[in-house]
Amino acid sequence: MLPPISSPDMPSQHLALPLMPANVKPGQVRSLVEIIDDAGGEADVHHLAMGLGADLTSLPAVLLAAEVLGLTRRKDERIWLTTLGTDFLMAPDKKLSVLRSALAALEPFRTALELASKAGLISSKQLVRALDGKGIRWDYRHDENSIIVNNLMIDWSIFAGLFKHTKSQEFLNLV
Repeated sequence: MLPPISSPDMPSQHLALPLMPANVKPGQVRSLVEIIDDAGGEADVHHLAMGLGADLTSLPAVLLAAEVLGLTRRKDERIWLTTLGTDFLMAPDKKLSVLRSALAALEPFRTALELASKAGLISSKQLVRALDGKGIRWDYRHDENSIIVNNLMIDWSIFAGLFKHTKSQEFLNLV
């Protein structure tokens, strides 16, 4: 059985908006989806843990990220690819658009896109303040929360082509 979803790597599950789990990289999610696909579109948690080289304490965050992105669904210890997950694998030219659409519905990307659509250029500090104003946090410590938000923006939104960083890497531009 999977451990309960509560750790510093995963935001509180009582919020209405879906949040991207902290400390999960795009490559981890891509590998997870590929392993499930190689297993015929369905796999159990133990098979995935072995395939990813992850232990059962770090795997829930990767599973949650794939699920909130809409690439997988899960019931107990069984994980399945969704149609979107299959599209993500089968259409390399559409992979980034699939990812961009999914990320746009998740925090912190949703708020970053809202801010950037008004100002064009936003700082990480502005984003953290706006998320704080909405009661959205990954960590109760301000400095740690800022680091998590910044890392999520760098790891995911730049990978997906939502934003690019300025030279100072303190500001995000819409792509």
